[in-house]
Amino acid sequence: MLPENGNIKQSNSVKLDVLAKQMEYTVKAVDEIKVSLSCFEKKRAEEWVEYKVEHARVVDDIEDVNGKYSQLDRDFGGKYSKLDKDTQQLQRDLQTLKDAIAPLIISNKILIWIGGILGTSVIIFVWSLITHAVEVITP
Repeated sequence: MLPENGNIKQSNSVKLDVLAKQMEYTVKAVDEIKVSLSCFEKKRAEEWVEYKVEHARVVDDIEDVNGKYSQLDRDFGGKYSKLDKDTQQLQRDLQTLKDAIAPLIISNKILIWIGGILGTSVIIFVWSLITHAVEVITP
């Protein structure tokens, strides 16, 4: 069955109306996309300018720090070499003291043993006197 001629016109008219509405919606969507893209491009351009300014500031700061470091290196370069020489001298002096103390440590141990033996002997002698195990004879 074929539709009647009037129905075909009405059917085509409805299809054209739907197509026109879809076209309007598509045009509006494209316009919104254009607005969004223009906002995005504007924001991107602003951020790029901000990046360039911040990058220039950081580069200037780095150059300032490098300049200050170079100045400090020039100012204290001689002092560092003097400190290195002083440190080496102190290390040599410390080694000399260690070498001088080594024999004293041995003699100190010997004297501690002798003192311990003498102290023990005195304590034993006093204890012997108290307990009357030993008598002291005087001339």
